[in-house]
Amino acid sequence: DLADIKFPKSLQSVGAGALNETLWYVSNPNPFIMAGDILYRYTDEDVGYIEIPKGVRVINDGAFSGLRAVSRIEIPNTVTTIKEEAFRFTGLLSVTIPDSVTVIERQAFSDCSNLKSITLSKNLRKIEDQLFYFCESLTKVSIPAGVTSIGNSVLSYCIRLQEVNIPNTVVSIGNDLLTGCNSIKSILIPASVKTIG
Repeated sequence: DLADIKFPKSLQSVGAGALNETLWYVSNPNPFIMAGDILYRYTDEDVGYIEIPKGVRVINDGAFSGLRAVSRIEIPNTVTTIKEEAFRFTGLLSVTIPDSVTVIERQAFSDCSNLKSITLSKNLRKIEDQLFYFCESLTKVSIPAGVTSIGNSVLSYCIRLQEVNIPNTVVSIGNDLLTGCNSIKSILIPASVKTIG
C-alpha cells in the first residue's frame, strides 16, 4: 500500500479523488491533506470554522465539497487558485476571497444554499460557469473591476438576489446569467459588453 508520497515543487494540480484510496490518504492524521502546496482535501466533517494554513497555494477540486457543517472559512493570501467545486455543497454563510487569488474555477461555490455574502478578489479576470449556481441566500453580488468575461449560469437560481453590479471592464456575458432570479428588479449592463449568450 502507498503510505508515503513525495510531491515535486513543480506540481500544479491533482485530480479530485486521484489519491483517495491510498494508505497515504486514509491514514493521514491531519484533516488538511496536502499534496505539496496544494490543499487536496479537508476531512473533518464536523468543524464549523476553518482557517486554511498559510502557504497553501491551490485549493483543490472538491477540497471542501459536501462539508455542510462549515459556515466560516479564512483563506490566506498565499492562495492563487481555487479549483472546480472546491466549496460546493458547503454551509458557508459568507466568504472573502483574498486579492492573491487570480483564478476561481467553475462551480467553486455552487449549491451553497446558506451563502449570504461574498467578496471577490480584485485580481480576477474571468467569472467561470455556474460559480454561484443555486446560492439561494445571496442578495448582492459585485463583480470586480478588471473582470472581462462572465460565464454561463453564474447566478442562476439565486432566488433572493436583488442586486448585481457589473463593471465596465466586462466584454462578454454567457447564457442564463439570471435564470430563476425572481427577486431582482433591474440590472445595468455596461456599454463595454459586446456579447451576451
